[in-house]
Amino acid sequence: MQGLLRRLLLWGPLALSLKNWVLDVAPVSGLCLRPVSRPDVVAESEWVLVQKYGVRVLGRFRRGDVVYLRSLEDPTRHWVRRLAGIEGDWVSDHGHIRKVPQGHCWLDGSSVKGVHSYADCAVPLALLEGRVSHIIWPPSRMGEVESYVPPGRVIRTADRREPAARK
Repeated sequence: MQGLLRRLLLWGPLALSLKNWVLDVAPVSGLCLRPVSRPDVVAESEWVLVQKYGVRVLGRFRRGDVVYLRSLEDPTRHWVRRLAGIEGDWVSDHGHIRKVPQGHCWLDGSSVKGVHSYADCAVPLALLEGRVSHIIWPPSRMGEVESYVPPGRVIRTADRREPAARK
């Protein structure tokens, strides 16, 4: 019993730190990853790999990344959405041209039907917790999550270059 307690006190904080700051496995339900994942396969829920270190510590994210973020309404909930624009970009929002404010990013909700939270809107960068890199469950949908900018979403980038998707 004492050995178990000692191991828990040693490895528990390390495991918790890794989960919060480096890498996490998170459940995703609904249609949030469409069309990112295979649209021909319907799954009740998926498990995704979330890379946190690059976003939370280094601030590395790009247009087109699928991001994992905390909900404004309920801090115990998380959302998965595609990052369409970053601060300073001009984005197309259903026929309207909008500038992404400083300290914010623009999320693309076009793949989410019937979901209004964080669909096509600017949210604070501080809510971003990680980048979804892979779908790991169910096996029929297992694979890397592609990073791409939805066509026609970004009108003009803050750095005046065309958006470049990571492959």
